[in-house]
Amino acid sequence: MQNNPVNVLNVFYHEQQVGRIALTPNNLCAFEYSPNWIANGFAISPFKLPLQKGVFIAKQTPFEGNFGVFNDSLPDGWGRLLIDRLFLKNTLTQPQSPSSLNYLSLEILEWER
Repeated sequence: MQNNPVNVLNVFYHEQQVGRIALTPNNLCAFEYSPNWIANGFAISPFKLPLQKGVFIAKQTPFEGNFGVFNDSLPDGWGRLLIDRLFLKNTLTQPQSPSSLNYLSLEILEWER
């Protein structure tokens, strides 16, 4: 996680861009499929993210403003505790309230163990 908040992430599946996920001003996730994925891919969440053009905005519940397909990739409570410890060990500062995009963007493998 960077010291700056992450506002947009590109989403990939087997090295193909599926689309982009971003945060709205009220901290809800917004997702849009890439044109190539619409032409050649599949719906990554058929009920909430049907394979079509347009921007989809997540509801606040049940996943705190995220889509379930992305929420499943977030660390659980134990994982977040370990990440916080890693920040302290590496003297990195984290945003006051990390967003789901901050956690989805982690690249822990780059850090020393």
